[in-house]
Amino acid sequence: PCLTVCSVVSFATARVEQMLRVSLVDFDPREAETAFASHSALPRSPNTSNRTSEVEVEEGFADHPSSVFAEHPLLPRSPRSSGSGVAVSDNPSTVKKVLRQKEARRAAEEEIRLRQLTKARVELYSLRKRLLACDKGRDLDATLVLEWSAGATTLGKTFVHNNNRRSTKVVGKSAPVLDEEDVPEPAMALAELRQQWVEATCLLRSNLNTEQAFEQARTTVRSSLSFLDTLGQIATDNAEQLQGGTGTIFQQLLQDLAMCGVSGMMIDNLGASGSDRSFEDATSDSEFAGGLGCKDQWPLLLRQTQDVRCIVRIKLQDANDLKAAQYALECCSTCFQEISGHARKRQVSNFSMVAVLEEEEEE
Repeated sequence: PCLTVCSVVSFATARVEQMLRVSLVDFDPREAETAFASHSALPRSPNTSNRTSEVEVEEGFADHPSSVFAEHPLLPRSPRSSGSGVAVSDNPSTVKKVLRQKEARRAAEEEIRLRQLTKARVELYSLRKRLLACDKGRDLDATLVLEWSAGATTLGKTFVHNNNRRSTKVVGKSAPVLDEEDVPEPAMALAELRQQWVEATCLLRSNLNTEQAFEQARTTVRSSLSFLDTLGQIATDNAEQLQGGTGTIFQQLLQDLAMCGVSGMMIDNLGASGSDRSFEDATSDSEFAGGLGCKDQWPLLLRQTQDVRCIVRIKLQDANDLKAAQYALECCSTCFQEISGHARKRQVSNFSMVAVLEEEEEE
């Protein structure tokens, strides 16, 4: 035990001597105090192996915080990336290369677009040629009408005019009374209108060679579009109990027309024996109309069904045929609207504007 104590004392003495940098043999209390004070003023690491007090360590860090954490002047600092960390070269040749690549991509996309546009125009021209070549006395194929309208839509041509719809009012049991028409400003050039006029005359059964026939066709087209909208609304309101949508409703209307003695076209193929019953009598016996809750509308719907059958050159049997008929009616209604706009601009009647279209076409 004595040897251990002596070893510890010797070690401590040597350590203190090293710290104070003075010899204990030549120990001078005043010099020791000065040296100790200067040494204790330096900050110490809290993990030092010396058994210094925590108070000295804390005081050292508090007095000289900057010296403890100061960067070493000789250590190189690693460069830091700014922002996203992606290096962007300022080399002019690299920038020009990127711009050339973008321009090449845009040129390739534009070339593809032009090829597709040319192909669509060729296909539409072929469909339009087939459409116009159909004999006026025969029905148009609904599939051909749908393909033609889809091709026109692809090229950005719309058949739907803002004023294609007109509200209707029913006065008693008479035909619907149409509200006054708002004449729009013309949106088509004369050459485009001339082409659409030819298409409209092809899609309609009526010969629009008199002013009375022209005005009657214009009114019937607009009311027929409202009729198709009404069918769609009834189908939506009864979607849970109705299978087939507007096609089913239209087929039932055709059967009721056959029961009222209306003949021709598809009606003869239904096998129903015709009679001289009125639309009101057919409505009162129609369980279908009662099930849909639209018996009040049914007589008017029967009249409008007859109108749409007589105005459009499409054999109407199902929903697909009705869709083709709607495209045809939209095209014709838009054409009539544009004729009214150009007529007002020229201060002539609508039928006089038709004569202008046909004269310029012949020239």
